[in-house]
This record gives sequence, structure tokens and C-alpha cells, in this order.
Amino acid sequence: MNVESFYDQISSGYTKMLDRLVPRYSEMLWMILDYIPKEMNPKRIVDLGSGTGNLTEVMVMQYPDAELIAVDLSSAILEESAKRLKKYTAIRYLNSDFNTLDFEPNSVDLVVSTIALHHLTDEQKQKLIRKIYSWLTKDGVFIFGDQFSGSTTLRYQQHMKNWKLGAEQRNIPESEWALWMDHQERHDYHTTIENYYLWCKEAGFENSDVVWKYLLWTVFVTHKNT
Repeated sequence: MNVESFYDQISSGYTKMLDRLVPRYSEMLWMILDYIPKEMNPKRIVDLGSGTGNLTEVMVMQYPDAELIAVDLSSAILEESAKRLKKYTAIRYLNSDFNTLDFEPNSVDLVVSTIALHHLTDEQKQKLIRKIYSWLTKDGVFIFGDQFSGSTTLRYQQHMKNWKLGAEQRNIPESEWALWMDHQERHDYHTTIENYYLWCKEAGFENSDVVWKYLLWTVFVTHKNT
């Protein structure tokens, strides 16, 4: 099963599944919002891997006058998001693969994402970062929450062990955990935080920082100041 088919299959239950399987998920969303510069008034926002619209909803509530483009590979999951957020008319839905996605240079003020970029290989991540830099306007911001590997294999294994322990404590069904782990083994490419620092610097970004972290999940922010 490819990534698109996986998310098509779970689209109707994806929102609740995230709440069950991702520890401190809501906190991660609000930390993304908290580290967008307070003086920022974006006119155009892109949400990469928008899923059923959890971060999209946070963004549209905070910036109701902005055009918000929700991008996802799964058409079924975008339909689910559109149903959930039908009262928000400023959202435009775009069914696209990140590898072929493109926008005009200097046309986007803010790019956000949650739990999506780890589906790309390291080479694809680097290419996307360079594209995001070109899309952003001066003083534009790229901020995302995602799953990362540890700085060492041992640390990564400890993250995974603690995640599994937490899932057991929350009584996550073993079948649901197995489904998620099978998907992770087949389609996820966790990388280090250090790689993102390097790739963003090479693309031209400045002031990169980790502003929140729990086990694998990390909120990373970087700025285009030129």
C-alpha cells in the first residue's frame, strides 16, 4: 500500500487516530502557532500535508483574512478536511505530491506543516526546502512539526521504546499500533534535526531553531530574511 492509499483508507478516522497515537499532539499544534512572529500578518499561507485539517483550522482561525492553501497527496483526506472546515471559505484545497508541487517565487508569506515531511527521502526533503525558500516572500517563515530520528541510533531506539510504552499506557489497540508501525517501516524516512539545520542554511534560511520537542516530535522554525 502506497502513502496515498494508506491515507485514503484511514481518512475518516484520521483526526481521532492522531489524537490517540501522537503524544502531546495538540500542544505541538499550538507551539507552531506560538512561534510565528506576532507582528506577522500573512496574506498567503501554505499548509503542506494538511491531512484532515487540524493545523489548517488553527491557521484559519488565527489569520481569517489570509488565503490558505491546504496541500495533501490524498484526495480522500482533503475531502474529509473540506467537510470538517466547510464554514471557512478562505481555504483552497490542492491535491498534490510534494515532489511536483510548485508556487510562484516570492508568493507565499508562511509555510506550515505537521507530520508530513518525513514521508520524503533526505534528497527530496532538501529539494523541497530549496523550493520553499524560493516561494517565500521577504521575511517569510517556514515552521513545521514532524517526526525526527535521534542524534544517535541508541537515542532513536529510546524514543521509539518510550512512544510504544506511552501507547500501551493509553490502551491503544495493538492492531492500530501495528498498522501505524507497518506504515512507518514502509514509507517513513526519519532524519536528524542536525540535517535540517544544515539543509536550511544551505538553502539560504536564517535563524533556524528547535522551539519544542517531545520524543520524535519536534517543532522547527526558520526564516527568510533576505
